[in-house]
Amino acid sequence: MESDFTVAIYDELDKQLSLKPLKTYNLPFVLRRTWYDELSKRSFEELVRHNHPAQAEEWLTKLEQQHKLLGYIHVHDLLRGKANEAYFEICESAIGNRYHQVLRLEGLTIDGGHGNWLSGKDSINGRLKARKLNCWISEQQSGRLNAMLHLPPLFAIYPLHATLANGKYSKCSIAFGLDAFLLESIDKKIRWIRSRSGNTAFIY
Repeated sequence: MESDFTVAIYDELDKQLSLKPLKTYNLPFVLRRTWYDELSKRSFEELVRHNHPAQAEEWLTKLEQQHKLLGYIHVHDLLRGKANEAYFEICESAIGNRYHQVLRLEGLTIDGGHGNWLSGKDSINGRLKARKLNCWISEQQSGRLNAMLHLPPLFAIYPLHATLANGKYSKCSIAFGLDAFLLESIDKKIRWIRSRSGNTAFIY
């Protein structure tokens, strides 16, 4: 799943510590935990070449091998205290009431945090919107899902805003990749066990 949301970051904190500041990270984590700005590929490469002329070409060549990079982020500092809100967005009509099953969706974007975003097809959201991703969506928010399905910490469930035509949105949850398939399996199993035991099934 993480390969769908991998971004290259230039970390000012590592630069100050004389560590290699160029690395790849999971985008939702970066948005929640850092102060950042999105950069174009050209601006990112210029930043690396300006600050690290001796190592720049080697580092950037290795970065080019990451074929599914979603974009480029300049991290200025870690966020102190409460994490930023970061959430995915999609039109509710794209979901079509197909909750609690694995879907292959196109048109997702991501927002939140304290950063500046670029626009256009070569931006992070431009690339993300064009990707078709396997996902699983629930109308429930992640905290309630964890309690209902007794999920271990390994599951990555993210907030999702399902936007309506009038600009309002419903707060939902979304998981991707292997997590999506596992959640579909767990959800079906729990429904079956409850129906066999005579208990009230979950109502969504």
